[in-house]
Amino acid sequence: MSEMSKTWTIDAEGVLTIRQGFRKRKGKPDFYARREEIRAIVVEEGVSEIGDGWFTYLNEVREISLPTTLRRIGKSAFASCERLKEVSIPEGVEELAESAFQDCSHVRRFHLPASLRRIGYLALHVGDGQLLVRHLPDRSS
Repeated sequence: MSEMSKTWTIDAEGVLTIRQGFRKRKGKPDFYARREEIRAIVVEEGVSEIGDGWFTYLNEVREISLPTTLRRIGKSAFASCERLKEVSIPEGVEELAESAFQDCSHVRRFHLPASLRRIGYLALHVGDGQLLVRHLPDRSS
């Protein structure tokens, strides 16, 4: 059985789905109480921004799916999501704010779009000193 709110759900497989209209209030979001169950995050089409700290310390998350409508990923949005291994940022995203993926210690590959205009301080710092493979589009053409 899934737990539901108007703007998010967690299904039996541990997939947290974020819908348009989700807003994080001060402190931890409601789904944080079930953080150990969350294995994947799906942000639905229509969401244009992932706010500051939305998914910080969701340590069991292995996969994220981001919409083509996304334009900004906020400060510490996915910080310390330790089990992520690969991150694909969709075309259209213009900003990765400070510490967006900081301390995601298992990420080895970031796919970054041509639309990206700003990468904040420590946005891609995985914390273990390992070199990341970053796919940056060719902007010469």
